[in-house]
Amino acid sequence: FPTPSLGLKLNTLTYNLKWFSKEIKEKINLIVGTQGMLQENKNYGEEILIPDAQTIDIGVFSLLNYDLKRLKLQGGLRYDYRNLLTQEMTSDEGDFFPYLNKHYSSVNFSGGGVYKFEKSNIRLNIASGFRAPNSAELLSDGVHHGAARYQIGDELLKSERSYQVDFTYQYTNEHFSFSVNPFLN
Repeated sequence: FPTPSLGLKLNTLTYNLKWFSKEIKEKINLIVGTQGMLQENKNYGEEILIPDAQTIDIGVFSLLNYDLKRLKLQGGLRYDYRNLLTQEMTSDEGDFFPYLNKHYSSVNFSGGGVYKFEKSNIRLNIASGFRAPNSAELLSDGVHHGAARYQIGDELLKSERSYQVDFTYQYTNEHFSFSVNPFLN
């Protein structure tokens, strides 16, 4: 069989484990868990857009719910870690990809509440977020045929941070529903 010009095999394993506490005094509930991914890509074509790589993502989180009948509060913390390990490679066309072992981590939070009136409710949330670069953003070097462009990665990319505040007012009766949801991200 002829070798394909561009060939990449990607294997991904994801997991999501959660533990839910029993309600304490019918008001408090705790959720603790972990989420993650193991991803491995292997080139088998003549062209190489990104090198062979292994990505490990691990996230650990906790979420606390507090129910006071009309007022419901929720707060959470999360720690994320990503390790990206690539192999040094040279394509048949002479493109060189260096060995890379990058680590990214972040602590994030969320907090919010909902207050329920008779026919309406008000909700306010505040949260932070995190995104680590992937191997294509760090090391790609070649024509991206799907987008008709030449893509060059940057090994010096840092992880991205975000913060969001959102507010919702919602009114509902048997014939009509109305909501307003401004946010700042």
